[in-house]
Amino acid sequence: ATEDWHNLSRTEGRNLGDNHASVKHDLLGPLVQHEEEGERLLGVLCVGGLATRSRDEKLMLQMVTNLGAIAYTNARNLSRLKDQANKDGLTRLLNKRFFMQRLGLLINTSEREGRALSVFIFDIDHFKKYNDTNGHLAGDEILKSVAQVLRDNLRPGDVACRYGGGEFIVPMPGTRDADGLAAAERIRAAIERTKFPRGETQPLGCLTISGGIAQFPMDGTSSNDLILHADQALYRAKAAGRNRV
Repeated sequence: ATEDWHNLSRTEGRNLGDNHASVKHDLLGPLVQHEEEGERLLGVLCVGGLATRSRDEKLMLQMVTNLGAIAYTNARNLSRLKDQANKDGLTRLLNKRFFMQRLGLLINTSEREGRALSVFIFDIDHFKKYNDTNGHLAGDEILKSVAQVLRDNLRPGDVACRYGGGEFIVPMPGTRDADGLAAAERIRAAIERTKFPRGETQPLGCLTISGGIAQFPMDGTSSNDLILHADQALYRAKAAGRNRV
């Protein structure tokens, strides 16, 4: 509305008395995305200027809004494509390919800055039995639910990856020894406390995880070495009775 143009809270306190009397915002152009299903409004472009508008100026505004809608849509689609390429389609955690790149960068940073780094890997105990008992669709729901519990219990700035099957991995920059173990144990305990559908059908009476931790540089200075040692610790946790780190 014209009144909005004179609302000082919308013009950052400018004194509109200095403006020419003929200046007003009478050109409004919708930013419209044209899709097979129809048109979708993305926003509105408002232009202030001379009170008298020619047909050419209005056509120019229409061209600008069309180009603006195309540019916005392309940028949004590119962002979505990158997100889809870097994340697991089921859990929306990082996928293995992108995670390995991220872990390599974290190792380089730790080495350059002399910072600690822990790598925590875990998998769902008796996940095959859960799938066999309840079906693979129910198993997929469990993977998504475990991923959400994991996200809810990450430290600020940490990321997680679905490494494959029922296996997950979390790099923990800046943690060593007791700090890394405490962060991993917090995740394990949170999953044990969560009431997952049909979790009582599991051998331990609830859905649990077993995990292992490796630390840079004591357990390795490469992504493969750290993951190998964390995986070995995971299998020791399973051999000791599961539901532990």
